[in-house]
Amino acid sequence: ITARNDWSSRLPKESRSFFYPSFGLGFVFTDAFELPAWLTYGKARASYAIVGNYTPDIYFANYAYTNGSYDNTIYTNSFTSTVPPVVIEPEKTHSWEFGLELKALNNRIGLDLAYFTNETRNQILNITVPLSSGAEKMGMNAGTIKNYGIEAQINATPIVTKDFEWDATLNFSYTKS
Repeated sequence: ITARNDWSSRLPKESRSFFYPSFGLGFVFTDAFELPAWLTYGKARASYAIVGNYTPDIYFANYAYTNGSYDNTIYTNSFTSTVPPVVIEPEKTHSWEFGLELKALNNRIGLDLAYFTNETRNQILNITVPLSSGAEKMGMNAGTIKNYGIEAQINATPIVTKDFEWDATLNFSYTKS
């Protein structure tokens, strides 16, 4: 179990503080039950986590001037073309993972399977606005994206001698957004 709280000066005062926890659980069932001798190791696992994020833009939540010059003689200051957000919350990614790890024949062959799902809510984006507004973009929470998939890994040690050991790994993954 973990707990984290961040404070970001890049967000408005009312949403600067954001909390996110995580939980993980693993169960080594080969230690708990009497199983066939060829099954060396077996573990089931599950986890849930929330990860917070804020904008990388330093003045995202505030009006800021940009400095410029005209012909190196006249210095200018102007607002950026992106309007700061009226209300903004930090992004949060909610993740689940379920997995199974098996090793057999004295750890000479292994299998690791995982299913995962991630959903990022309140994505912080600069959205294009009509030029008649006097700006080009406005910062806001405007997106949600969900990813899910599976991962599988097969490990094997086909050759073991006194002077040589050959380990081989095959990995497969599938992700959909």
